[in-house]
Amino acid sequence: EIDRVTLDLLEKELGGEFAERYRSWSRFDRGDGILVLLCGGAPGVGKSTLAAEIATRLDIVRTQSTDMLREIMREMVPAALVPELHGSSFDVNLSVDSKDIGDLDEGNMFHGFRRQAELVQLASRAVLARAQRESVSVLVEGVHIWPGLLRNQVTLGGEDVMVELILTVADQKQLVRRFRQRGREAPGRRGKRYLDNIDTIWAQQSMLIQEAKNQAIPIVQNKDQEAATVDIMGLVSAAIVAQDQGH
Repeated sequence: EIDRVTLDLLEKELGGEFAERYRSWSRFDRGDGILVLLCGGAPGVGKSTLAAEIATRLDIVRTQSTDMLREIMREMVPAALVPELHGSSFDVNLSVDSKDIGDLDEGNMFHGFRRQAELVQLASRAVLARAQRESVSVLVEGVHIWPGLLRNQVTLGGEDVMVELILTVADQKQLVRRFRQRGREAPGRRGKRYLDNIDTIWAQQSMLIQEAKNQAIPIVQNKDQEAATVDIMGLVSAAIVAQDQGH
């Protein structure tokens, strides 16, 4: 009865589309489905900060960074066996055999970056599988969310909803400002190292954007945290409405 009154009020004051979103969210909250949110993007675009904000707004208590998963995998697998794990995603050395290090191009970087993402997604799949078993919504964020790779490896339950997106910044200067601020606020995060590799990181973002377009995955530009948060919440709402309506 309360839901009916609320729906009538929303429809009267804000319109049928808003009321429909509320109806779909209510059904999702009462159902058995979970929300799986995948947030990828190059280093420095603000994934961790936005992920924390989105998790708070959506009451998602389980969040996972792919960087942490890679660190765990590094401890378990020696560099001699899987060298791709033992370097930053923007470290082009990981993209070639040690004997070939020298003349490195974007193609080599693409190969190494993609290979590292493929390895880390094995651990990400385990995180999602456990969330599904325990019926707990989950947010996974990190540079290793290669567009479409993890999404295409996961089988969702009938009421589950998955939203994948790539977060970007508008220009390289904005990325530089972010790394300088990171260096001042958190010296342990080695802002200078990111600045020294800024061209590689920018090329990394270009790769992710192109792959996202190829996979029809939404791209959210992080000009402003609040605006980006609203955009992401809109994507989640649209996905929940689509699932509720059987699309």
